[in-house]
Amino acid sequence: MQTALIGLGHHGQKTYLPVLQKSPGIKLVGVCDRDSTKLEDVIGGLNKYTSYRELFEKERLDFIVVATSHDAYPEIVVCAAEKGIHILKEKPFARTVEEGKFLQKIAEKNEVICPAYTFYATATPLFFTGAVPVLVDSDESGNINPLLIEKKITSNTKAILITHMWGNPCAMNQITDFAKKHQLLLIEDGSHAHGAEYHKKKAGTFGDLAIFSLQGQKTLTGGEGGFVLTPSDEFYYRAILMGHYNKRCLQEIPRNHPLYDFGVTGMGLKLRIHPLSAAIANEQLNHLDDVLFKRREMAKKMISSLGQLPGIRPPQISPHANPSWYAMVFQFDNTKLEGLSLKRFHDALIAEGCKELDLPTSTRPLNLLPLFQKPEVIFPKYQGKIQYAPGDFPIAESFYQNAFKLPVWHEQMDVETVYQYVNAFEKVINHYKELL
Repeated sequence: MQTALIGLGHHGQKTYLPVLQKSPGIKLVGVCDRDSTKLEDVIGGLNKYTSYRELFEKERLDFIVVATSHDAYPEIVVCAAEKGIHILKEKPFARTVEEGKFLQKIAEKNEVICPAYTFYATATPLFFTGAVPVLVDSDESGNINPLLIEKKITSNTKAILITHMWGNPCAMNQITDFAKKHQLLLIEDGSHAHGAEYHKKKAGTFGDLAIFSLQGQKTLTGGEGGFVLTPSDEFYYRAILMGHYNKRCLQEIPRNHPLYDFGVTGMGLKLRIHPLSAAIANEQLNHLDDVLFKRREMAKKMISSLGQLPGIRPPQISPHANPSWYAMVFQFDNTKLEGLSLKRFHDALIAEGCKELDLPTSTRPLNLLPLFQKPEVIFPKYQGKIQYAPGDFPIAESFYQNAFKLPVWHEQMDVETVYQYVNAFEKVINHYKELL
């Protein structure tokens, strides 16, 4: 965790500074005091500031330690709270009830950028934190549009959360740049994207945290469960405390770390994966590269055969992306088929034996779900905070309304199945007028 010390009086210099410099798991990146002469005595290659506002702008801070006089506290605390920086201090945060209520309102304004089109579980955990999901429309691929992200960032934004939809990686170079520029956490939902790559870098390795599902249909599966990737020891220890308690917490969190004291209880929850699921996933991991290679070869066959048919648009893939092909989602363009409805098209293909063809209805733009239209019914604290409605995200909604999904098979014996599906698609499209 990165921190800074504000205030270099007696306690700041003699007590807090040496403790912060020696504490494991904590990186002291800067010090701040209005008196520049006090900064001259500080050694250790730290960045030095006479303005706490400049400190907050230039450093990415997880928390600050405030050791100033009481009169200077309120404005520092308010500014830090507005930026989502945690605060350690020895005096009360607020001197009056009014100040306290103001700080509480700031804490409740935290925002997280989220894709409008994703499986709802990407964003719904935010409702348990009090943070507001700020939805961003899709691009033509169905992924979050990177060009729209920066327009949604405010002083309340704390993180960018993205999903690599259907195993097709997002434009991570741009998104990573935005996160760094605005000092935001970057969280990847990789539930569809085991082994996917962008610029030859694995999905899940771009940000501060990545979450992967191991549910039964996933490319890497354990039947149920999931896992977290993070380069941060601090996030890792907190993940252990949230999912486990006792043995693993006590074994993996260093004894001299402040979180070790909570090892016996964790966070009071038990969310760990079943050992059998973990063992199955670990074995599957040995075969992941082979499965991905075969899926990618099969995907080429499917796109070259189906993508040329009238009324069907193949997935939009960046030249820098190497999808994992959790599924292949095409877009139906009925303007090429005299207005034929997707449902009639789907039903005809099912009748031809394409039993695994799917119209993905549970994965839909979040603004179409009651939980994002009126969350206050279940979460009263969200009264007046969110009121999304149909029509808010036209690209995401169009993608959803015209999407149909096929599995991407990967065994040699499945090649014949692919050709059977292609023949069925060709037959239905050649006779589409009979369906009008």
